Amino acid sequence: MPTLEERVAFLEGTVAENRGVMTELRDAIKSMDRRLDTKIDRLDTTIDRLDSKVDRQFLWCVGIQITVLLAVIGTLLRTYSH
Repeated sequence: MPTLEERVAFLEGTVAENRGVMTELRDAIKSMDRRLDTKIDRLDTTIDRLDSKVDRQFLWCVGIQITVLLAVIGTLLRTYSH
């Protein structure tokens, strides 16, 4: 049977190992957090760019539709006014 001093020494060693593991785990989480922040920033930039592109394309579509509508109305007015 181990003596009290041996048992305490074993526990101290175990606690020291756990501290090391906890420090490594904390560092890994911080590193992942930084990488995730970088990815989120890139994703935000991409979403903003895509949003801007969709807005421009929507305005073009609306502009074309209004132009066609005006051309049709103009043609109808011209046809029925004579």
